[in-house]
Amino acid sequence: MDKKYYLAEGYRQLNNTHHYKTIKTPLFPQTSVKVAEILNRLRKQLQFLLPPINPRPRRFYMLPKIHKAFNSWTFPDKLSPGRPIVSNCNIESKNVASFIDSILKPPAMKHPSYIKNSYDFVDKIANLVIPDGCLLITLDVDSMYTNIDHAKGLNAMSEALQFRSPLYDGIMQLLELFFKNNDFLFNGQWYIEATGTSMGRDWAPQYADIYMATFEKAALYKALKPHTYYRYLDDIFIVWLHGKKSFLWIFG
Repeated sequence: MDKKYYLAEGYRQLNNTHHYKTIKTPLFPQTSVKVAEILNRLRKQLQFLLPPINPRPRRFYMLPKIHKAFNSWTFPDKLSPGRPIVSNCNIESKNVASFIDSILKPPAMKHPSYIKNSYDFVDKIANLVIPDGCLLITLDVDSMYTNIDHAKGLNAMSEALQFRSPLYDGIMQLLELFFKNNDFLFNGQWYIEATGTSMGRDWAPQYADIYMATFEKAALYKALKPHTYYRYLDDIFIVWLHGKKSFLWIFG
């Protein structure tokens, strides 16, 4: 990819001050100390979970969305929109992220709309009897990772974990710490993510899945019920009984 256009696409995203802010100095050295303090209180697999002696800074990069229509490209025929990723290789919380991921996986798989993969989806719809006149609908959640409000996300985690212990308290403290201190480099400039979470965290898919399960439970309780509703992270499949007009009124 052409460096000029790649940097311009990066700055287009990072100049969205709702999601990102520039900072003068990195936060990860102080975050490393705070992670160690919390883990010392947890006293669980401490040696494995402690930050490395010289943690690596996070780095922002993008994966090109070449499947997008050309007329939606940031620079037509030059560069497609980028999927924002923050590299978490050998950072101060890499091992902790793996540990939190293992804690969040079980509750992330419990909600009724859960889809593990394509094979699981095929199995679940293989014998589906669809009434006449139904609509088959697919939806995509727009920028799911970066749009999850921190407070609402933490509330969803609290509900999903459903236990109270020093381990629970430590995980909640670590998640809040990571949300507030997600600093990274792009082309020599330090940034901090102001809302949501970045793709690249081990636990990010489980976190997003749990949040969406909480969100859709409340939404579906208030709305007309679909005949079928399945979701793989941000991709949703619906069999809708109530006609196009009612669907657009609720979701449009």
